Amino acid sequence: MARRGHRTRLHRATGSGRPWVWRTKDWLLDVTVPVFSDAAGHSSSADYTYELDRGTTSAYLDGQLLGTQNSPGRGVFQAPARFGTYRITTEATRDKPWWPTSTKVSGEWTVAPTLFADGPLGMLAVGFAPPADLRNIVPGGKEITFPVTVTRQDSPPKVTELSVEISYDDGATWQPVELSPDGPRWTAKVRNPASGFASLRAKAADDKGNAVSQTVTRAYQIG
Repeated sequence: MARRGHRTRLHRATGSGRPWVWRTKDWLLDVTVPVFSDAAGHSSSADYTYELDRGTTSAYLDGQLLGTQNSPGRGVFQAPARFGTYRITTEATRDKPWWPTSTKVSGEWTVAPTLFADGPLGMLAVGFAPPADLRNIVPGGKEITFPVTVTRQDSPPKVTELSVEISYDDGATWQPVELSPDGPRWTAKVRNPASGFASLRAKAADDKGNAVSQTVTRAYQIG
């Protein structure tokens, strides 16, 4: 796991193309959401070996709770043998003095019914790439722009909704971020204060009924 200059997003896949969430032939819902990634886009799951991270992962089918596991970004759930709308939630908190940014990452996904019993689900993700240095610090007291992307693990999405908000008080208050279309992605424009931290949250949806809401507390430091 990269400890500096990590990009604030939930990455699209782990390992060699393994999907985030997939439904097996045995009707198990296998969830592995990597909650951190570095500036080069390499994904990383929460740390289980040294118990640096704490959090939970839950899964629902048509509003019915399938289960909750005390593992941030990770869980395996027995899923009924029927189609329906899945909702998956996860959060990871790392409260360590040597980890000043991305102190809490959370996500909630709504996944529309699929035609296949075995395969990846239509998980969306919003990616932010602010102009941070290797210490994850972004210039303060000026206007900055950065790219925003929306991906889906099984195929490119047709995005029907996207909004991004920013907070400079660890999520106590939020303000909308100006977004401009830029080909297959968007450009965000914000004006940072002179110092502090910026948190980011986003919502996105596609034309298939898939949706995501994700938040990164202290996404980057300002200075």
